[in-house]
Amino acid sequence: MKEKNRLQAARAVRIFVQAFLMLALSCIISSFFCSNDQALCQAQDRERALNREALQQPPPLQAQNQLGCEPEEQVSEDYEQIYDEIWLLVKQHFLYRERLRHWSSWRHRFDGALTDKDKANDAIRRMLDSLQDDYTFFRDQSATLERKNLSEKSKVVEYRMLNNTIGYIHIDTFNSNLSPGETRQALTMLSQARGLILDLRDNWGGSIANAFDVFALFARTGKFVTMRGTEEEADLCEEMVLENDRCLTITNGNTAISNRLANLTGNKPLVILVNGYTKSAAEMLAGALRDNGRATIVGSRTYGKGIVQRVWEFPNNTSIKITSARFYLPGGSCIHKIGILPDMPDSSRSTDEQLARAQAVLTHQLVSLISP
Repeated sequence: MKEKNRLQAARAVRIFVQAFLMLALSCIISSFFCSNDQALCQAQDRERALNREALQQPPPLQAQNQLGCEPEEQVSEDYEQIYDEIWLLVKQHFLYRERLRHWSSWRHRFDGALTDKDKANDAIRRMLDSLQDDYTFFRDQSATLERKNLSEKSKVVEYRMLNNTIGYIHIDTFNSNLSPGETRQALTMLSQARGLILDLRDNWGGSIANAFDVFALFARTGKFVTMRGTEEEADLCEEMVLENDRCLTITNGNTAISNRLANLTGNKPLVILVNGYTKSAAEMLAGALRDNGRATIVGSRTYGKGIVQRVWEFPNNTSIKITSARFYLPGGSCIHKIGILPDMPDSSRSTDEQLARAQAVLTHQLVSLISP
């Protein structure tokens, strides 16, 4: 009995010892893994902290450039470069050379000061204002975009038949590159007209090339304009001439040939309506058609802008417009600050009365053609 009790006690001790050892081993293993987990968690926390710190820091300059945010030093250099390019373009192409006597003093006047757009624009305008020429000016991004939009404007030509015999065409502007094509379409639709009225009232001009194309629609041949001015600090003489099957641009004796639009009017009688707001390229067209014997001008004296500007655009979508030449009509006259005096002056303020006068002049011409 005693032996049995001794064996049971020994077994209980063994079980207790085994249980104690297993518990101790479990604690050791658990402590090991918890230590590793804590280390991992601490490492992850440190990484997140570093990431938060990195997000709070500004990206390097190179990264800003890739995102389109240039460092301020580069912006300043770009503004100064555009300022200098404008200074040089004026020096090379400005018409009134006597106004450039002190032009060199403007070149470095604002060095280091053009640190933002407003300061640069103000400096450019101050420099250009010294030229005392209303037609030489700087266009900011908004004005440059507006000008581009005008070049794509549609529905700038209006047309209709009057009394089933007279075709009426009004051209709003030559700024739109669509003006020649729309005028050609109008003449096609008015092909049955016996005579034509071309209304250039309130047309402030625009592209000389577009006006030249319209000239080709109404004339068979003839000189369109002569321009005399300055290019690359040298004298410039440029003539635009229409021949039967081509256009000629003769620059200082060198001739460039281009295609012409077909004459769609033959020798049909043509009356041109003008007023005090007929300006620039519109005056050029009216004067060229009259001087070539193709048209009679009716209305009031035109505006009188007889000078030509050239336009340069810059990579930042701004632009500069510089007066570079005077233009002369085929008869030799320069109309600047003078205007064109109509063959049949009519100072009526009513546009309907002026149109009625043009119809009367054209009707008389048509009657003269069929009278014996």
